[in-house]
Amino acid sequence: MREYATEYADYWFNVPSGFEKSGGVWLVRAGKNIAKPNYEVGPKQIECFGLHFIINGSALLEYNGNPVSLQKGDIFCLYPHISCKYRTASGKPPLEMVWLTMSGPQTEAMLEMAGITRQRPYRHNGISRPVGKALEQTESFIGGKPVGKLKLNAFIHHLFALLEADVPEEAESGNFAEGDWLDWAVRYLRLHYTEPLRIEQLAQLVGVHRTHFSHVFAKTIGVSPQKFLLRLRMDRANELLRDTELSIGEIALSVGYPDLYAFSRAYKTHTGHSPTDYRYRAGNNRY
Repeated sequence: MREYATEYADYWFNVPSGFEKSGGVWLVRAGKNIAKPNYEVGPKQIECFGLHFIINGSALLEYNGNPVSLQKGDIFCLYPHISCKYRTASGKPPLEMVWLTMSGPQTEAMLEMAGITRQRPYRHNGISRPVGKALEQTESFIGGKPVGKLKLNAFIHHLFALLEADVPEEAESGNFAEGDWLDWAVRYLRLHYTEPLRIEQLAQLVGVHRTHFSHVFAKTIGVSPQKFLLRLRMDRANELLRDTELSIGEIALSVGYPDLYAFSRAYKTHTGHSPTDYRYRAGNNRY
């Protein structure tokens, strides 16, 4: 490491390629340091996201006027255009950090999945053993060894996957606010209606009882979740019947039914006529 006024540090600077910038997140620069007793940064703003991993020692972070003490194993992030300040909190052992400066349209969302937000830009005990092992990979490119763009891309996504692994997923946590879980459930149904779905399973995913789930869903959306799912399937089936040459059997499988007969029964119950009748009335007489 090179010696500077307040630290010993190595830096790595990247010029993101077109390939990197076509993705959701990319590395701009990185570094590692061992702080001297007088180490202090800021107050300042940066233009990207600066994710800092405390490998040893302790630090005091100040963001928006709020101080927080951080220790070995903690993580904090500097957000773009928000003033912050941090310094070593104790000289023994000296503060050691690895930092990754990132940009890209998915960076903030990935930080949230890792348990770090603008309101709480730090995470205690975030450096698990797998995360620590992953950070060892930074030694190569911070040290100046050539590294491929695919490898950099894989590294940053792998690191975030490890960070997310210790944070309960939103859908599995059961901590949705009422409006939040309902919105999530509607988006889930719209995305996966062509798959074999059970409303009971969906209620479990958002952490509420099926009865409560169905009651709130029907009261807010206007139909039961079962009817909402059926309507999504039937609307898509009508499009395929009207606009394509797919057979009725292919359409059945394409909208989430196990076979032609189950689809035909559901379709006739819902519309009052058969899929073939609708296709004929719609002017698609090719079948």
